[in-house]
Amino acid sequence: SDGGCNTPTPSDQTAAVEGWAVLNQQPPIWMQPPSELTHAEYAAFYKAISGDFDEHLALKHFSVEGQIGMRALLFIPKRAPF
Repeated sequence: SDGGCNTPTPSDQTAAVEGWAVLNQQPPIWMQPPSELTHAEYAAFYKAISGDFDEHLALKHFSVEGQIGMRALLFIPKRAPF
């Protein structure tokens, strides 16, 4: 017996690793020109962010430029969420 002494084994030790890992290679859909996107890509994005099984009723992909610029997607669902 080792007298109750617990010595750490290599499997008990952890090491902190810092760094960046790229999780998504695709650019954000709202940053792409609307002419380069298909209805299927918009529908897949809508279903992924909303959790809805149906496709969207309407969509507006727009950009506003001025002192502050922004690009956005506005989806209108087919049915109320409740």
